[in-house]
Amino acid sequence: MEHVDDFAIDSSSDTWNGSSTPQSTIDDESPNLMEKKNVAILGAGSIGMWSAFYLAKALPLDSYNVIVVDTVGSAFGATSGTCTGCIHYGFQDVNLINLGKYSFRFWRNFAQDDEFRATTGLRFNSVFGLHEKDGEDIDLLPDWVRTGDNWKVNTEFLGTQSGVINPIGLARWLTQECEKLGVQIWTSATVNSVSLDEQNRVTSISGFREDKSEFICPCEDFILAGGPWTPSIFRTLFPFSPVHPELIIDAGDWILFQNPIANDIKDTSTAFVSLDDIVGEKLEFAGRPDGTIWVCGRSNFKDNLNAVGTSASADPKMISELTGRAYRFLKVRDTGSPATFKELKVISAGRAFRPATPSGLPTMAVLPPHQLNADREAKGVDTRGNVFLCWGHGSYGLTLGPGVGKLMSQIVLRERPDIDVSPFQPL
Repeated sequence: MEHVDDFAIDSSSDTWNGSSTPQSTIDDESPNLMEKKNVAILGAGSIGMWSAFYLAKALPLDSYNVIVVDTVGSAFGATSGTCTGCIHYGFQDVNLINLGKYSFRFWRNFAQDDEFRATTGLRFNSVFGLHEKDGEDIDLLPDWVRTGDNWKVNTEFLGTQSGVINPIGLARWLTQECEKLGVQIWTSATVNSVSLDEQNRVTSISGFREDKSEFICPCEDFILAGGPWTPSIFRTLFPFSPVHPELIIDAGDWILFQNPIANDIKDTSTAFVSLDDIVGEKLEFAGRPDGTIWVCGRSNFKDNLNAVGTSASADPKMISELTGRAYRFLKVRDTGSPATFKELKVISAGRAFRPATPSGLPTMAVLPPHQLNADREAKGVDTRGNVFLCWGHGSYGLTLGPGVGKLMSQIVLRERPDIDVSPFQPL
C-alpha cells in the first residue's frame, strides 16, 4: 500500500509519522498471541482502523487481541491518508445514503469532544461548491481562496449535513485511541498466506516484515480490509476460491501545498471548496488547520493499480495542471502588485487509487467456508465462516469509516447490525 512518505508533512507543519508498533511472532515478543483469541484485520486504513476501534471496545480484551496488519509504515499510509477529507452523505444511491446518515451520527458524537476536534480538525458547515452567478455569499469562503465576483457559493451541494476533516489528524487520533484500547498495530508487515482447518476456517495468517523476517499469527476471525488491493490480496490468500472481488480503476493525482497564508490560520481556514462548475471538471481544494491545502482534479479510469506496498507515480502533466490551477485560485498575492507574489510550496504530491466496485456499493460480509476453497468440501455441519470482506467504499471510505467499523464489529461478533446491511452482502 502507498508509502506514508508520499504524503507526510514536513517539519515546518503539524508532523505525524504514525505508529510503528514492532511486529511480533508467536514465540518472541507477544506470547499472549497463543494465550488469547486473536481477531486479525488486514488493512490499517479508515475501514480497518475503525473496525479495530469498535471491536476493541466490544471484546473482553483479557481474552482477546485485536491486531491490525498493514504493509505500509503507518495507519492511513495509503488511500485513507490521501484524500480530501469531506464528511457527508450526499450520495445518489439510497443504500449509501442510509449508510452515510448512520455514519454521520458518529461524527456528530465525536465532535462533542474537544480533543477530537483539536486533533482531527473536524469542522462542520465548511463545505462549499462554487457556481457561475452574480456573486452570492462570497464572504462565506475561506481566506485562502482568490474569489471571483461572478461566483455563487452553494453550502448544500453535498447535502445539508457536511464537514471537512484532516485525514492525517484523524489517523493520529484513531491510532492513539486504538492503542489505548490495547489494539496491536503491526506496520511494515505483509500477509502472504493463511492456514485453513478441515472446516475451511482460517486458523492463522503468516507473512514477512520489512526486514524479511517472518511472522505467524493464530486468529479466531480474519477481516480483509485492504482497500483497492483487496481483490489481489484475496486471490493470493485464497487462490481456490470461486469468489472474485472486482476492482474498477478510479485514480486521482493530488498535491499538498503549504497554505500561502500559513502565518494567519483561522478556524475558518479549514474548509472544502469545489470548483467543478467553474472549470468544467472535478477540481477540489481543502484547507487544513495544520497550514496545508490539498488539491485534486479529475479521475483517471485507465491506469494500472500499483502493487501493494509500493507508491503510485503521479502524471507530471496532471501535476503541472493542478499547480497552475492552484496559482489561479489560491491567494498567492496580498494585493494586485507582483511584488507581493508568494510562490506556492509543494509539500508532497502523488496518486491515489480508490476501492471502487462495479455496483458502486461496498461489501461488508462474512464468507461461507465453501467459498474459500472450491476444491475442498468443508467438514462440519452449518459451519459459520470466520473470514470477512470489507472493502469497495470508493471515494467515501473516510466519511463512512465510523459507521462501517461499528457495523463490521457487530457482524464479526454475530450481533444484529444497527441498520440493514443486506445491500452490502452480494456474496
